[in-house]
Amino acid sequence: MAQELAMVTVGIISGVSVLAGSACTWLLNNITATETAKRLEQSTIRISIEEKYLMVLSGTELFLRSKLKDMDLEKELANLNAIIRLFANDDVKEKHRIQSDAVIAYQHVFYKSKNKFESLSDGSEEFPTEWRNLLVALDELSSSMSGHIQSLKSFPSKPSKR
Repeated sequence: MAQELAMVTVGIISGVSVLAGSACTWLLNNITATETAKRLEQSTIRISIEEKYLMVLSGTELFLRSKLKDMDLEKELANLNAIIRLFANDDVKEKHRIQSDAVIAYQHVFYKSKNKFESLSDGSEEFPTEWRNLLVALDELSSSMSGHIQSLKSFPSKPSKR
């Protein structure tokens, strides 16, 4: 009788152990799948924002180097401003505002000049302070965008020292 009781007890303990192991495996797989889905979604968002920020920076560069008074360019700049308003964090928005103010300040002295230039960048030698302020603001905007993208990474790397 004791031997039969021991065999039944071992069977019950084995069955409960298998059920507990299966439950743990299911739970861990579920957590892993959820975490993988979250990382994938975060990665997709980061890549999308990276692409949009690249559009903003390249569009700004194009604006500074293109011929003046191009209506297509004005539409593109409006698009880029909308991208910043929709996708940027507060720091990027602030740096973009500063950069926009620097562009306006540069345009102000640029259009008052007696010289006629082909593009905004052509006046950089005549107005070095305003041009430098514009480039510094653009660099700060770029750094802020990089920081925002870095903050969205699942496994952020250490910031580089410049």
